[in-house]
This record gives sequence, C-alpha cells and structure tokens, in this order.
Amino acid sequence: MAPDGLLISCKDFRSVLLTFPEHAALKRVQKAIKKGIFPHKIKGLFAYKNKEKFEDKGWDVYDVGAEFIRQGECLISTATAQFVNLLHS
Repeated sequence: MAPDGLLISCKDFRSVLLTFPEHAALKRVQKAIKKGIFPHKIKGLFAYKNKEKFEDKGWDVYDVGAEFIRQGECLISTATAQFVNLLHS
C-alpha cells in the first residue's frame, strides 16, 4: 500500500509534498494545520495574539529621501514629476 500524502501549494507557487507511513499520522497533521489556519474564534489568529508594542508611529519611521539615498537612486523634483505626469495624461 502506498503511503498517504499531503500536497501543500503555497501562494508563491511553491509546492510541498508531505508523505506519511500511516493514514492516522496524516489525519493528525491535517487537523493541526486546519486548527492553525481556521481557528474556532477570530481572536485565535496571530494578529490578535501578537502583543508586540511599537514605539514609532507608522509613517514617522519611513523617510522617502533616506530610502532613495539608501537605494542609490536620485530624487525626482516636484516640477519634473508634474511634467512627466502631463506627458502621460
């Protein structure tokens, strides 16, 4: 008799095949995965369980100019951006 398997297709198009020597082991793994993905209560999801606190406030962390410099890109001026937008509108 062939071993039982569980094919998991990820959202980044990778696939993982897990094989089990016995059907009971496959059922236990399926149950555990289902419990993690579809909890009985929405408060069981990671977004609700995670209690990590952040000192920074959203966009205060992100600096556009510093990010362009970090990437080695030049900053585009407002006038240039407006001109490009006019060409493509």
